[in-house]
Amino acid sequence: MFTTSSRFLFIVETRPGASFLHSGSEGSIVNNVVTGIFHGSQRPSLQALGAANFGNGSPAVCDGSPNDPPGGVPGFDPPWIDCSSPALTPSEVALCQSRQPAVTSALQDLACRFTFVNNETFACTKNGSGNFAFLDSDATRQYCFQVPVDSKLGPGERIVAVQTRDTAGNLGPVKEIVIRVPPEP
Repeated sequence: MFTTSSRFLFIVETRPGASFLHSGSEGSIVNNVVTGIFHGSQRPSLQALGAANFGNGSPAVCDGSPNDPPGGVPGFDPPWIDCSSPALTPSEVALCQSRQPAVTSALQDLACRFTFVNNETFACTKNGSGNFAFLDSDATRQYCFQVPVDSKLGPGERIVAVQTRDTAGNLGPVKEIVIRVPPEP
């Protein structure tokens, strides 16, 4: 993804995985309210973690909502959501495990900025005909976050890892994207 400014629309789309179940809405905005998180991990259904701070990197969870002062989301480099990857060395596993409480808070903090959409009629994107639609024709759920100035990413290449959980608690694979923000003039 390339953005010409630090503001952009961050979209995550999902479709049912091996369980044939849809991704959940826990921790995201539904009908202008952040939904509760009931999973035992206390992690939201949409789990997105940046390698760099969004905005000021404030550790406060869900600051920046309409009723709270603006805030950011802490980043973790590398953006490990899960510590069970066999690719991690023992020292990387130890680092990953040591920061899991803070990572869980950051996952909650970023998720509560996304609006959950389960019907294309209410998508935050449009198709070539100008009709509201998901970008991927196989997608059944969409999460949308209009990144404001107070949550902007600094210049450079920024990696964001994303994973979703279905309504039965099954996690999908971790995917990473690179967001490129040019230097400000």
